[in-house]
Amino acid sequence: MKGAAWSVPVVAIAGAAPAVAASAAVQCTHTTTWRWYWKKTPWCGGKKNKKSGLEINTTEFSTGVRFSDTLSTTAITDVYADFWFTRSDLAWSAAPGNSGCWTTPVLTGSTTSWNGMTLYAYRSTFTCPVSPVHQGTTVLPAYRWQSQCYDATEKEWERARWARRTAYATVNGVPQPLDSGFFAIE
Repeated sequence: MKGAAWSVPVVAIAGAAPAVAASAAVQCTHTTTWRWYWKKTPWCGGKKNKKSGLEINTTEFSTGVRFSDTLSTTAITDVYADFWFTRSDLAWSAAPGNSGCWTTPVLTGSTTSWNGMTLYAYRSTFTCPVSPVHQGTTVLPAYRWQSQCYDATEKEWERARWARRTAYATVNGVPQPLDSGFFAIE
């Protein structure tokens, strides 16, 4: 809606890692909620301050980082996620519900181009020990971050809607990459 203040309710992106010989039974999914607030960001004073902001999290129903069909002997290491945005000036901070097990996303210096736009990577690494559930699903503690408040023109906002998430984990010594692809928040 042109000129209207809005937020996107929820866009969940998930990907299943391919089965591999060393960890044939274990599948990884990483589902994230993405929110763009345009000119009514709650932590920036809402509608009266006319500031924009972003939120990414796994604190909501049906979101999270999950490893299915794990055993107590399953080794899960090197878990991290890159969040790609068209802005290179985002500063993230923890929001209510953040477990503290993921580092705050920081700009990595990596870029990718898509549809004439440059996207910048912000990386978060999982830092807590993983205790796999025997014959079940191992769910990692949640993350939730909010960007700083910023002013955005409608043209800037239109470009900021494009994002990508890539995530990685090593299961029993075998890397399992997940890529959400490029998508727009409507």
